[in-house]
Amino acid sequence: MNISHQHSELQQAASETAAAASEELYLPPRKKVHPTEKEKWLPIFYRTLLSIFVLLTIGLLVWGWYRDQQL
Repeated sequence: MNISHQHSELQQAASETAAAASEELYLPPRKKVHPTEKEKWLPIFYRTLLSIFVLLTIGLLVWGWYRDQQL
């Protein structure tokens, strides 16, 4: 009985040591270490869309005022 008790204690100690070692060897996700190109270009894409929308709106307003003055 004493031997089996020691054996279970050794197994528990070994599993705790393995858990501690795995925590030390933890690596961050690849996505955080190496961001994708998509994440890099997404803000540029949205800024470009917004600027095109603003320029189109200004262009249509100027065109409307110009045509209104001609009539």
